[in-house]
Amino acid sequence: VSGGASALVSSPYAPITLEELQTTNKALVNCGASINEINSVRKHLESLKGGGLLQKAIPARVHALILSDVMGDDLSVIASGPTVPDASTFADAWRVVEDYDLAQKLPKSVLTHLQEGLQGKQPETLKAEELSTAEVTTEILAGNQTALVSALAEACRQGVNSVAAGDDLKGEARQACQQFFAEARLALEKVKRPALFAKGGETTVTIKGHGLGGRNLEFALAAVKPMLEFPDAVFFTLATDGEDGPTDAAGAVVTAETYKKAQAMHLDPQDFLENNDAYHFFEQVGGLIKMGSTGTNVNDLAVMIIN
Repeated sequence: VSGGASALVSSPYAPITLEELQTTNKALVNCGASINEINSVRKHLESLKGGGLLQKAIPARVHALILSDVMGDDLSVIASGPTVPDASTFADAWRVVEDYDLAQKLPKSVLTHLQEGLQGKQPETLKAEELSTAEVTTEILAGNQTALVSALAEACRQGVNSVAAGDDLKGEARQACQQFFAEARLALEKVKRPALFAKGGETTVTIKGHGLGGRNLEFALAAVKPMLEFPDAVFFTLATDGEDGPTDAAGAVVTAETYKKAQAMHLDPQDFLENNDAYHFFEQVGGLIKMGSTGTNVNDLAVMIIN
């Protein structure tokens, strides 16, 4: 089971259609909800999520091998938790609809199903107390920490002093960028150069513009001006699966020269940021990281290296 299975394995409760699930998912992703919030809704609209696959397998013995793309490796959130019990409820799912004002954006069938669930007319997700006789083993093969630790080890091998700041990168990409640089300034002052500062995790983006990009590209675009303070550094952020949002780029590289080049081309990074159009900014200025699909998704990495 790996991250991405939420989208790849669809089993909507009738009469919800695949197209209506796609509409729902797009609204959830674009509103800035966290993956935990998104999956609390998904799990209550489909029969295989939220322990549904395990429920169908019982009494068979189940051994799940997990590739985690979720901060903290919460098994109930990875791929919407098809093989583990779920603590979220219809009330949690409906709270997401209300908190992000989604009632006017979701299909009627989805809203009806959630409302019926609140009234006890639709089945809840699998709960822990229902597993008393089930034989279930779950093993996490890799997660964001795996990528982060491996990156730092490789940096050390190449003679770069490394500083890890954990895998708690989260929240709106542009705000997370500000936090990253605040932490990087403090951390890199205490380390002999060349030095590397890295964080892992997964940010979100609330879509308000009409551009093209993903959370890593938006993070990188928000870093263009802050990087002016670091003329001897390079910054990059990327999705470990090689595909950031709906783009063919994993992320982007930023240096102090990025802003200067944009000025020379009469491009304002802030204008592109407001239009959520990071891809086209870096396409013109340079810096897109195109590595192709890696086949494995363990969230994102944000890295600064200073000489």
